[in-house]
Amino acid sequence: MSQRLLKWILLTGTLCLLLVMRWHGQLLSSFSQSPAGIVSLELAKTKERTDAIVQAWASYSSADVVQHAVQNTQIDFVFLLFYSLLLFALCHSCSLQQRGAQQLISQILSIGALKAGLLDVAENLLLLQSLKGNSTDVSAWCTWLFATVKFALVAVTILWLLFCYGTGLLKKRHS
Repeated sequence: MSQRLLKWILLTGTLCLLLVMRWHGQLLSSFSQSPAGIVSLELAKTKERTDAIVQAWASYSSADVVQHAVQNTQIDFVFLLFYSLLLFALCHSCSLQQRGAQQLISQILSIGALKAGLLDVAENLLLLQSLKGNSTDVSAWCTWLFATVKFALVAVTILWLLFCYGTGLLKKRHS
């Protein structure tokens, strides 16, 4: 399989799963305690806020919202595989065409993309424990920390890729 085809498969999988998660997560964002859906739980940071979100979901009478959140987290295990490998592949590909500091940054961020995926795995495992009613101050804080670092790594990587591809396009136009 060519690297180009692999990147297209990873991109397609990432975008499809992103849409599925947004659609599936709509119910979770319909509560005042969790306006950002599952992300509200990821960033709750304290046991009290974590428990308040899970209790709001558990008290909803029309649907098993906690089970819905579990399913959303399970979907995220597949999503994280796609997005982290996509970001790795794109950064690695950029690094092969670069030299010096830019190449080093692309290499570091390619590894950072994989680390973001690992942080997402740890975060999801802690979320599943919280959804079972087993949150603690430490687990809520660790979930927040893992999510915050993951989001930061992903954001920096995407911004770097936009810079790399943007400057690459400009170089091609002027040559």
